[in-house]
Amino acid sequence: GAWCSCPECKKLSPQLQYMKVVNAVAAAEELAANAIPVAYLAYHDTIDPDPKLRPLPNVWFEWAPRERCYIHAIDDPACTINPRYFESLSKYLEIFKGRGHVFEYYADAILFGGLGFATPAVIARDLRAYQALGIDSISNLTFGAYSVMAYPVNLEAFVRGTRSPDFSASKVLDDCAATRHPKAAEALAKAYRGIEKAAALVLDFADVM
Repeated sequence: GAWCSCPECKKLSPQLQYMKVVNAVAAAEELAANAIPVAYLAYHDTIDPDPKLRPLPNVWFEWAPRERCYIHAIDDPACTINPRYFESLSKYLEIFKGRGHVFEYYADAILFGGLGFATPAVIARDLRAYQALGIDSISNLTFGAYSVMAYPVNLEAFVRGTRSPDFSASKVLDDCAATRHPKAAEALAKAYRGIEKAAALVLDFADVM
C-alpha cells in the first residue's frame, strides 16, 4: 500500500519501485567486504512479478504466499486460488535465474486465527512441488511454543518433508499422537484426523483473509 506516488515513481509498479531500492542496496553490498546476498521479498503487493524486473546477480527473492489456499496443495490445478500463486513462483524463478527461497505459513497462529489445524497431506505435496521446481530452501513461520502446541502435526510434516518430501502424511498423524500422548495415542490420532478434516473445510483464505 505505501508506495511512492510522486511524478517520477507513480508510473512504476510496486515491484519496480521495490526493485530499485533492493538493487541499490545490492550494488553497495557487492563492494563490501564479506558481501552477502540481498533479499527481494515477494509478498502481498509484490507477490506477482513485474516482467520488467531486473535483479542484480547478488539479489535473491523470498516468496511468501500468505493469501494462498491451504485446503489444496500449491500446485493443485483443481484449486481456484493457488494456480495464480504457483505461476508467480515459476515466473520469479525465471526472472531471478533460480535464485530464490520459499517462506511458508504452516504454523502461523495469526493466519489461522489461533486455532489448531493439521494439513500434513498439503504440506507433503507442497514440498514435492517446490522441490520439482528446484527450490532447495524453505522456511516456515512459527510462534514459539504456541505453534508447537497448536500445530505439532504440521511442524512434524514440515521437518520430515524438508528431509525427504516422499514421507507418509498419514503416518505423521499417528506418530505425533504416539509421541505426544502415548497413553491415549489411538484417541489422539483420531482427533488429529478430525482436525485435518476441519482444516480442509475452512483454510481457503486468499484475498478474503
